[in-house]
Amino acid sequence: KPDCAIETFRSGLKLEPDSARLSYLLGNSLYTAGLAEEAVAPLQHSIQIRAGDAKAHLTLGAALASLGRHKEALPEWEAALKIDPASTKALDGLAKALIATGDYETAISRLGAAPRDENLTLDLGIAYKNAGEIEKAEEVFTQGIKTYPNSDALTGSLVSLYINDSQYETASRVAAGLAGRKPRDIEAQRIYLHALA
Repeated sequence: KPDCAIETFRSGLKLEPDSARLSYLLGNSLYTAGLAEEAVAPLQHSIQIRAGDAKAHLTLGAALASLGRHKEALPEWEAALKIDPASTKALDGLAKALIATGDYETAISRLGAAPRDENLTLDLGIAYKNAGEIEKAEEVFTQGIKTYPNSDALTGSLVSLYINDSQYETASRVAAGLAGRKPRDIEAQRIYLHALA
């Protein structure tokens, strides 16, 4: 139970106030329990004691992002990437924070050369779209769907791009493909209905 874990870690910190591990565990438990605001301080404390813990930076970045504090989250994602340059979670968080703060060009440059999973592909496409580079966004989403054909997020983004460009038949065709492959997926059916409407 999260409440029991939280109280256990709080009690432990009274005995060992300089424990980076206990501070992280408390912050992580609070964040997992949906108490992002309360999670920030113990996570920051954990990092002050032991700055080289990528997990603490990741969780603090996620907590700050969930509170809409994207500018504050940016250095946490950067710190996590310095510790683990291959972390797709950190790069995804960084890209989303850059997009949220309107820095599309930096998001594009950071994502451009990196190996991309589904989330990072979506981030890059959104960054291009928000930067007004619609053709590049379309290319990223289209390539993404070839790699992840059952992705609701990538398909929905491409369909929205086509609808905004008045390419209704193309939008319907792309959406119909996803809906046909995932007949029981509510989101896939919603994307198809959106295209038809």
